[in-house]
Amino acid sequence: MNIMEIEQASRFSWPSLEEQQLPFGIFCYAARANRCLSTMTPNFEIRVDPQELKEKTERFFRKRNLPAKVRLLKGSPIDPLQLSTLDHSLKIAGYCLEAPSRVMALNLDPYEPESHICPHGDWHYSDPNDWVKAWHYLRKRDHDLLPIHRVTLGRITDPCCFLLFHDYLSRPVASGFAVLHNGALGIHGVATSKHNLREGYATKLVNQLLHWGKRKGAKYAYLEVGSANVTALNLYTKLGFNEVYKYWHRARH
Repeated sequence: MNIMEIEQASRFSWPSLEEQQLPFGIFCYAARANRCLSTMTPNFEIRVDPQELKEKTERFFRKRNLPAKVRLLKGSPIDPLQLSTLDHSLKIAGYCLEAPSRVMALNLDPYEPESHICPHGDWHYSDPNDWVKAWHYLRKRDHDLLPIHRVTLGRITDPCCFLLFHDYLSRPVASGFAVLHNGALGIHGVATSKHNLREGYATKLVNQLLHWGKRKGAKYAYLEVGSANVTALNLYTKLGFNEVYKYWHRARH
């Protein structure tokens, strides 16, 4: 359960439309559908030249009509001096700070599912096409992006579980999905209707996905959450998740 293992698993859990891997980092492109996926992540296992990184990143995204964006990771074993140098270089070059986030993980060996994870039959497993439509409804996403999300989720090749909760009128009230890659269970797309907040749907949904993953042989689960999302951070902490590393973006608009 380390940074590199989680990073590799996450690339398979929610694939981008295009990926290029170079010695100094990985370029990912997801069009307008997911700006957080359209980014360049440096390889901190080698010494990275900030100027070369900026030039190649700007060239890559200029060809795709998107702003240059670099994703920086902070945590062991990344060299804090190299991280600080690159972050400062991007800052003075006009790259703005965006989307500080945390990656949290949970060891599933001692995990035991709660007895109420399947309440009242108000949940069901879904196929990706129905799931992404419900997720768009919950997140109020631009309908024009729906085809792109369908394509990206259709690129998942590992075992996956798409889960939806509905109300008594069959309207979606919560969504989430999990992908199992080499023993790592990635949990993504957790969303709850604004009319059903604090009703326990997110807790039930995540527990159900953890239960599914453990039955499939997952050793640990991981997820990403915005650092400013205090409600979600508290929820995942109560479920037993702990922070493994942080990341943020530097974007040049």
